[in-house]
Amino acid sequence: MTSKYAGKFQLIKGPYLCTEYVGILVDTSKTIVKNSPLRFKKVRQAINYAIDRKKLIKYLRNSVGTPATSGFIPRGMPGFDSTHVKGYDYNPALAAKLLAEAGYPDGKGMPQVTLSTSTTYKDLIEFIQGELSNLGIKAKVDVSPNASLRDMMAKNEVNFFRGSWIADYPDGENYLSVFYSKNRVPFGPNYTGYFNDEFDRLFEQSYFESDAKKRYELYYKMDNMVMEHSSVVPILYDQAVVMLQNNISGYPINPLSLMILKRVKKK
Repeated sequence: MTSKYAGKFQLIKGPYLCTEYVGILVDTSKTIVKNSPLRFKKVRQAINYAIDRKKLIKYLRNSVGTPATSGFIPRGMPGFDSTHVKGYDYNPALAAKLLAEAGYPDGKGMPQVTLSTSTTYKDLIEFIQGELSNLGIKAKVDVSPNASLRDMMAKNEVNFFRGSWIADYPDGENYLSVFYSKNRVPFGPNYTGYFNDEFDRLFEQSYFESDAKKRYELYYKMDNMVMEHSSVVPILYDQAVVMLQNNISGYPINPLSLMILKRVKKK
């Protein structure tokens, strides 16, 4: 909060169940994937290591959000545990090593990739474009209206795209459903075409696990599998921000960003 408002308002920040990410189509049966360098796992992993998420949040998000370095399930979700899920920190040296191992040292010989986004997130995607350029990856940014991009994602017509997932309900299953094979396009929101028999088995097993701790253990395994495969590049876990006048009390901030006024009082 700027000094202009210091002392006049209360500023409250807390986790908001939303993961901003970049998705990568990995279904090699699709024509746009067959010759794409993004079909190689080490290239996708290099991209994950190449992005300075802290810098992005500080300069493009006004420090609202936390770096998504612990999987696809966001901070604030019951069962979230950064010690159990291994994501990607900023590591340009390791990114360069993985890119070279994939056959593209310093990006040499790697075809240009197209990164699709909506107009709202153009600045965020251009930042990522710059980070990839530092690694030697040539990326072109393609900007479309929100509805058009969603339509292309739902038809598997883009193979490198900006997306976000906001929780419908506070359980990690809602996030992992994005990678369940039966939710692949056109049946659901698995826009990356991720498919893994073991993931599907664990996902279906979690339906019947009533012990929360054991269910979270299944979620950790699945989230780690998704991170290792790297069909998504989690960028940030969003935050809810609320400003209250000093004479207001009892306003509860919550991860679903619901406005609950039952116990709010004005002095």
